[in-house]
Amino acid sequence: MNYLKIESGKGYFLGEDGEYKLIDSIRKEDILRLLEAAVSADVDFEMDEMNKDNIQNQAHIIIYSNIYEKFLELQSNKNCFWDECKDLYREALNKYKSDS
Repeated sequence: MNYLKIESGKGYFLGEDGEYKLIDSIRKEDILRLLEAAVSADVDFEMDEMNKDNIQNQAHIIIYSNIYEKFLELQSNKNCFWDECKDLYREALNKYKSDS
């Protein structure tokens, strides 16, 4: 699913109601919800590629590019993130499995 998109020279994000909203109206709650989707193993998190030629609004360029870069970095480290989480709790899980 496309969570960040560029259309008609403007940046948009997918709102919690399933409708796309202008990127300059994004709130911290929206970013947190997008972050949860981006790190979820069950979600196909997609974004339109950012370049300064496909967005004309200067505010949208700044906001979209910052969010896009952070989520791109997060996606590239997603597998490493999940591996670290599993390793962190593997020892505790094995201990509790053997105790029961």
